[in-house]
Amino acid sequence: MQSQIEKDREIAKTEYFQIEEIEKLTLDKKSFVLLPSKTFSPKNSSNR
Repeated sequence: MQSQIEKDREIAKTEYFQIEEIEKLTLDKKSFVLLPSKTFSPKNSSNR
């Protein structure tokens, strides 16, 4: 159980940083096309 929680924490951390990077990219270049849509969808986080 604990390992699952730790995994989720790691995943959440990673997703957060990915989103930060994406925001930087989109602010600079407005390059939405290059982004994986996976990162934006909240569904992916909830249905494991």
